Amino acid sequence: MKPHEKAKIVTTRVAKVWMGEDGIVRAKANSDTRETLEDAKENVAAVNKVTRGKKSPLFIDYRSLKAQDRDAQNHYSTAEATQFVSALGMQVESAVSRVILNFYLGIRKSPQPLKLFNDEDEALQWLKGFLE
Repeated sequence: MKPHEKAKIVTTRVAKVWMGEDGIVRAKANSDTRETLEDAKENVAAVNKVTRGKKSPLFIDYRSLKAQDRDAQNHYSTAEATQFVSALGMQVESAVSRVILNFYLGIRKSPQPLKLFNDEDEALQWLKGFLE
């Protein structure tokens, strides 16, 4: 977390979620975790809690996530999971993970704008265009 961000953090089993002072929600995966459907539901609830029912852009740092099961992936594209997300920027670690995620995202269309990044500042700059 950068110094300019608010300290209100919602912690789930696999991630930390908070609202930055810039109005962008951040979610950072814990190291070497495997995400299940229950974890995905808990993360969606955490995002909904920090947005307080207001649509906001979401930045996800997935670099430390070890694995995510198919049910968790499917849950993130439901209306419940996307209702308070205006755009999604995801930080990935490598070119290989970027190719794999781009392939997956090409098959499963996101209901909101979604873009992959290697750089957090670039992602946050892009997400600022989706603040309401």
